[in-house]
Amino acid sequence: MTALLLALVLLADDPLDAPARPEKKKPVKIVKTPEGSCDKKALDELKKTVAATDRAQLTAVVSQGFGEACEGKLPKLVSDALTVMHKTEVDGHGNDMALVFHDEPDFVKLGCPKWEDVYTPVAHSAPGDKLRAIYRGCDLEKLKVLNIEEFANTADLGAAFVMAPLHNWLTLHGMPPAAAKGWMRSLLAVVPAKAPPPEKPEKKKKK
Repeated sequence: MTALLLALVLLADDPLDAPARPEKKKPVKIVKTPEGSCDKKALDELKKTVAATDRAQLTAVVSQGFGEACEGKLPKLVSDALTVMHKTEVDGHGNDMALVFHDEPDFVKLGCPKWEDVYTPVAHSAPGDKLRAIYRGCDLEKLKVLNIEEFANTADLGAAFVMAPLHNWLTLHGMPPAAAKGWMRSLLAVVPAKAPPPEKPEKKKKK
């Protein structure tokens, strides 16, 4: 009887039967570069492309460019969402990015620590009202990237949502604030429209 009880105790303490402990996430090492740890060559090429891009296409070009240039550095869901943004209907971009934020809370908290509290009450509001509430609730004025009306008039909600987290992620990874600001204004197409080429003077006809 004693031997049987001892065997049962040993079985109960068998480490193979114990529940597995969840693995601790390894801290991500931050590598700081002037490109925010993204690919320098890709961003240099993107800069040239942006200079030749019409304002209406800026968001599509910059979002895809950053998704590709920062692949493997940004959280995968974020870089994937940016890369394919130009292929999907703009009306769905806000919802798509909100779903990404749900799965990447640490990323969105870089730009808006209280994202869920700010976004949930206005999720079904008109775009302008929604963006004004996010601007105030996330205190985006402190970024000094754009003012509330510029933000509220952004045509692409997905780009507007990702602007602050992406800006702060880039600066955290070494990009100078002025450079990050310029990129984010291009992402939201909040830049002066390109001036038309100067008209060539008419040649006077010889008499």
